[in-house]
Amino acid sequence: MNYVAIKGRLTRDPETRTLDSGNTICSFCVAVDRRFKNQKGERLTDFFNASAWNKTGEFVQKFFQKGQEILVNGSMQSRKVSDDGVNRIYWDLHVDSVEFCGSKTDRQESVNQPPTENEGFVQVDDADLPF
Repeated sequence: MNYVAIKGRLTRDPETRTLDSGNTICSFCVAVDRRFKNQKGERLTDFFNASAWNKTGEFVQKFFQKGQEILVNGSMQSRKVSDDGVNRIYWDLHVDSVEFCGSKTDRQESVNQPPTENEGFVQVDDADLPF
């Protein structure tokens, strides 16, 4: 069974392109901290290249940007490439679904300011209260 679920942060803004077939593909990279620290006390990070197709890719492009947390579900696929006689294997996470993670303020566009301490509250005079 080839099923992968990762939770991390986008290392760059998602990039979408339309293929000659009319399908769209969205490419992005997710940085995931390892669970354990190494002997030096450092937590290493793994980087996963991911590809989301059509509506899922359009969703990622529209609602995610660099630095945001994301939960990605899908399968790992490899492709073999021969560069100047050197055989290499590249891995890519083919996305089935994505979910938001983190706080709502993490998902706001960077042009928006974080909410202030009293944002969303209305000043009410005690005389207006029914009790």
